[in-house]
Amino acid sequence: MIKKIITLAFFLPLIAVSQIANDWINYDQHYFKFPIAKDGIYRIQYEQLITSGINFSLFDPRNLQLFAKGKEQAIYIQGESDGSFDSNDFIEFYAENNDGWYDHNLFSDSAHVFNPYVSMYTDTLYYYLTWNSSTSNKRMLDAELDLDFNAYTPKNYFWNDFLYDGNDFYSGKKTPAGFSVPEYSDGEGIFLGILPNQKKGEYLFDIPNVHQLGHNANLVVEMIGSGDHAHTLELFFNDSLIYNETFSDYKNEVVNIEIPKEWLNDASQIRAESTTVKEYVSDEVGIAIAYLYLRYPQEFDMNGESNIKIYLPAGNESKDLLVIENYNDLNSTVRLYDITNSKIIQ
Repeated sequence: MIKKIITLAFFLPLIAVSQIANDWINYDQHYFKFPIAKDGIYRIQYEQLITSGINFSLFDPRNLQLFAKGKEQAIYIQGESDGSFDSNDFIEFYAENNDGWYDHNLFSDSAHVFNPYVSMYTDTLYYYLTWNSSTSNKRMLDAELDLDFNAYTPKNYFWNDFLYDGNDFYSGKKTPAGFSVPEYSDGEGIFLGILPNQKKGEYLFDIPNVHQLGHNANLVVEMIGSGDHAHTLELFFNDSLIYNETFSDYKNEVVNIEIPKEWLNDASQIRAESTTVKEYVSDEVGIAIAYLYLRYPQEFDMNGESNIKIYLPAGNESKDLLVIENYNDLNSTVRLYDITNSKIIQ
């Protein structure tokens, strides 16, 4: 069991979606580029840096900087306070893969981006390690230490996410001749697949340790019609009808539905059925579903995970007590990173 008191919510990444300029680059500095293809906590060891050709005799480890998406990222460096990067020291940081954060720049209307969670081109985002002469670069700072556990009420749950997405490409709106329009258009992007008219698709959600006394879950589904006619879709959550609507042509639809917490279980299922009139039946047209995104309340039982991103609901107390159970510590020091506020809790 892990007990931690934290002052602020953690693991809530903020993603900026704006045009990146190159003003973050200092052309008098050296940059070491490396790829990230999966969200998580990453560690760079002393040996890896030496092998890459970084000569630490030339600078203080407090001079190190990390950049991604044109912004400096907060990092934690073990042992940097002595001004020397030694063999037992390392760099640790939270990094994200490349989702659809930049795709909106390709569209005349950013609302037409079909899937914000998956890039149309690559899942890999490049990070850049460099150094300058400053000793006050962006760091994960130690959070205030508070061991008075009895003074606080433990949090009952946190928000966890389950994302169902795919890797097929949908070309978006068509011309009357059936060809894709030349510009980036409504619904163009990565999606799960076409749900043909008069057919159904089933999507299983593995969501263990649901907190039944918490808030209701929230489901978001984005879709677009893949034919020039009316489309009717029914959505079921564990056989309960939650959506039944008709929309026209190639219109992009985003459905936001509250799911009662009592319906949630370890093997929840969403069933999508296209009930469009039979005269439009074809395996080539129907409804293109981009993703299904479920946010649900989970107890602080980590189910044996060693690395997990959680979202804390807002509370009434100045600090939050987290009692974390069933966590795989991999026989190493456990650290919690407050991504929102660049704090480290250990």
